Amino acid sequence: MNIRIIGRLCYPGKGKNMTTQKISVNKTERKLNTRKITSTAMLAAISFALAFIEIPIPLSPSFAKFDLSDLPALIGAFAFGPLEGLMIELIKNLLGLLSSNTGGIGEFANFCIGVLLVVPAGWIY
Repeated sequence: MNIRIIGRLCYPGKGKNMTTQKISVNKTERKLNTRKITSTAMLAAISFALAFIEIPIPLSPSFAKFDLSDLPALIGAFAFGPLEGLMIELIKNLLGLLSSNTGGIGEFANFCIGVLLVVPAGWIY
């Protein structure tokens, strides 16, 4: 093991200087960020697709339907944290605005309920 003294800092390394070490850390962080963004986008797309599968709830009004579109956001919150779960909910509901006939009210309510489900679960887990 070589110990190089750089200025007043002792750095144990195998022939690498400080800039090389810092660049490799930045590449690792960049790969992790790319994976997080890609996974968030894929989970949001799955969530948007699941929003079209609606199951009517018996003995309730016709507009009350059960869908599984919050499940990918919950998985994303467990895997990456509550902020990513919130982003999945946001993207899902923004995409839902394109095919909505509620004028955005239903999507806003779905976003609020989804965030109240996903963020605390991701934060506690």
